[in-house]
Amino acid sequence: GDYKIAISGGSTVDATLYPFKSWGQILFDIIKQNGYHVTLYVAGAWGYPVETELIKFMRDILPLKPDLMIDYSGVNNLVTDSKYPFCNVYQRQFYENASARSNIRPVTYGICREDDNFTQWLSSERIMQAVCCEFGIRFISILQPLLGAKGTGYSADEREIILNTIANNPSVDYMGRGKDFSESVKRKMYEYYWLYDFSQIFDESEDIWIDKCHVNEKGNQIIAQKVWEVVRLVLENNSVKR
Repeated sequence: GDYKIAISGGSTVDATLYPFKSWGQILFDIIKQNGYHVTLYVAGAWGYPVETELIKFMRDILPLKPDLMIDYSGVNNLVTDSKYPFCNVYQRQFYENASARSNIRPVTYGICREDDNFTQWLSSERIMQAVCCEFGIRFISILQPLLGAKGTGYSADEREIILNTIANNPSVDYMGRGKDFSESVKRKMYEYYWLYDFSQIFDESEDIWIDKCHVNEKGNQIIAQKVWEVVRLVLENNSVKR
């Protein structure tokens, strides 16, 4: 059958979020145009940090038996609760509302973590890679573009997005964490061959960002092309049929 590729991530992978093409759809078009026969599963879910992705990976992606797994993430882990990362903000709202309306005991969210957000993100990536290795699946982890990691000056539109981001959640240094994530991945890339840094791929581009993490179709085209440069080598090395 076809070579199977699965893409995991948050809303920046979700193919249903906007009316224009997601980068996963554009990537599929590029792969077809280059003559490869693949099945592509786009498994992004809105609001998922990597810890929730990890659970979804074991529940929904492993049974599909993909040949290649791409995790494209990072942005949701900038703001996740580092003490209880396996309960995302939407789950917490649901559990607490349910608890308030019933006689059940207070909800527990697991053992309190002490590691910082990046260390926890990387730990989940390492677990996914280890599981993929055990099941004969090639794994690629991509730190997605981060506005806070931009290495060039900000445009007027980007500065407005940054100000809105700060105003909406002043307690979180979203831009600073983005820069820290980017620098941390750059250091770890030499230790983990499957880790890629896309945090600054928009440095030379304008009119890309919709908000602090989502991009327009022009941005998706850039992402898809960069992912293709990585995937092409995998397809060539595995002699995928054309």
